[in-house]
Amino acid sequence: MKILLATSSVTPNAGIPSFNRELCRLLNVENEMHLLVDENIESYRGYAKIYSITGINIYNFEDASELLNKLQVENYDVIINSNSHIMSLLAAFVDDKTRLITVSHSLGTMDCDNAAFNNEYIDNIIALSSSCKDYISHRFGIKNNDKIKVVFNSVADNPEAEAMKKSKMAADKVKIVFAGGSAASKSPDLVVPIVHKLCKTDLPFEFYWLGITTPPLKKFQPFDDIRQVLPEDERVIVAGLIPQQKAAEIIASCNVFLAPSRREGFPMALLEAMRIGCIPVVSDFKIANQEIIRNGINGYVIPHKDVKAFVDRLSDIVKNGLSKRMVKAGINYYEFKYREADFGPYPKGLMY
Repeated sequence: MKILLATSSVTPNAGIPSFNRELCRLLNVENEMHLLVDENIESYRGYAKIYSITGINIYNFEDASELLNKLQVENYDVIINSNSHIMSLLAAFVDDKTRLITVSHSLGTMDCDNAAFNNEYIDNIIALSSSCKDYISHRFGIKNNDKIKVVFNSVADNPEAEAMKKSKMAADKVKIVFAGGSAASKSPDLVVPIVHKLCKTDLPFEFYWLGITTPPLKKFQPFDDIRQVLPEDERVIVAGLIPQQKAAEIIASCNVFLAPSRREGFPMALLEAMRIGCIPVVSDFKIANQEIIRNGINGYVIPHKDVKAFVDRLSDIVKNGLSKRMVKAGINYYEFKYREADFGPYPKGLMY
């Protein structure tokens, strides 16, 4: 089949582009994959045949006729809209012979709403979690539940996972990683006090802060870098925005994946961490994390406003060592539900 993936998300290390690249990698095996992106497409090279129309976005609508003409000439079998603003607007003009599928990302945001806009012209909406499906159905009044399909993400197996797990279990100190940077949806305002309280102890740990360090929240506005509100402690390492491969290496070396996000689609970083034996600690917001983590079985779910509970849980892990049962349960749960080999990201039935 000839498939077009349309997106407005191009930042190399962000969640939606990571999702897009994984999707292209899987679908490109048996199909001819094209890309429609707004601007820089370098991070997608090698994942699909490059097809780019620059400047086609919600702020440059005058070029829409050119896009529609090219879509008609290319005669795609399937168009997948993964957070493309312009494709959401043009859904009504896509040829009836072309199957239009949209992907709903990050629950309760424009990333999610883009997928359901003009839904009467869409064949299927992919919700990355059950909570996402419920939100779309309620917000847009979609009565036909068959139109919205819940399709969990998956990530490829890591052949070094077992060796990584053994190495981490034998480490002298517990390493904790927070990979959300200072994006408001990742709850940096919660992570900062957690780190401060941890640093008031003499526990042997290392805490890694990955991602952007420019604070977006009003609470942090007097400061221009997150380092200014974190404790000066050798146990706290702020890596900042680093290449994806380097970030993956740091996460692979860590024992605990701290993810108290307010909003998520279906976080691939969390699955990747579970795959290599990281114990996830997440908040109890009603998002996909609660569909991945079973409290006390394959990770921990903490009330989102309870800083003390987060600190107590992390301290307990550091003091008492890693639970082999917990690490094994996390990996087994990942293998049961989210292995690419068992569940790929898009059932072929949706494509026809």
